[in-house]
Amino acid sequence: MAYARVVTDGAVFAWLCAVYVDRSVRGKGIGTALVVAVRDHLAPLG
Repeated sequence: MAYARVVTDGAVFAWLCAVYVDRSVRGKGIGTALVVAVRDHLAPLG
């Protein structure tokens, strides 16, 4: 299990406030993949 949480107003800011990766799957790039996915998802907002 893994998750990333972002707070944003959709216009001015986005704050990556939590990234959690279960111990059993840490070290496999899942956290990095989550952060990249968040960045890519928010990129169109500028």
